[in-house]
Amino acid sequence: MRGDVPSRLYAAEELALRLEQQILDQALGPGDRLGTKAEIRARFGYSGATVNEALILLETRGMLEARPGPGGGIFTASSASGVRLDRLLRDFRAGGPSLAECRAVRGALEPSLCLEAARRCERADAAELREILAALRASAGDPNGAARLTWALHRRIAEISANGLLRTLYLALLHCLEEEGAAAAAAAAPAGVAAHAELVEALIAGERGRLRSAVERHAALCFQCPELDSNQRPIP
Repeated sequence: MRGDVPSRLYAAEELALRLEQQILDQALGPGDRLGTKAEIRARFGYSGATVNEALILLETRGMLEARPGPGGGIFTASSASGVRLDRLLRDFRAGGPSLAECRAVRGALEPSLCLEAARRCERADAAELREILAALRASAGDPNGAARLTWALHRRIAEISANGLLRTLYLALLHCLEEEGAAAAAAAAPAGVAAHAELVEALIAGERGRLRSAVERHAALCFQCPELDSNQRPIP
């Protein structure tokens, strides 16, 4: 496992935001071309691995699609539903939702997102989550670094989820919170690190009761969040 995973994930999310802004600034429509991977790498100055990560993020959100062969490259999504969702999220961000609104909706989505991720978490996913967590532990005393790693950890959890719409909405909320400078100082405190560690290990273990407790403990530190519905289908 590469030692730069946390920084690479952060850079990929940054590049994804810059590509979104390019689509918005140039008023690109369905099927418009952004260029090849090499052209995007040269234009923005990121590594090949970071460009790949960013494009995967945007493809999973239904915003971009890759086309192989001559004349191929990276294009805005031709799917009507993907484009509508992209525009909805752009309008949402442009409308300036309050931090309180973003925290509340993120809190409502968190239990379902963690359950989805727990059902799908594989060995490689677990290794990356633990690597980000180790970096978070090492960042004690550095609130800015801890905040950045906390956002990276929650983005990685979201990316494990198989529910594309849930993942897209959750990541959009994280974008808003991070762009607005929402504080994540609690992550640098021992209690915050411990809460994130328990959330990661409960998710990897896939034990429903333990995961419920971990989500509630995390919510108590970060935002108010409804309890997991006891009628939801158990984790296999």
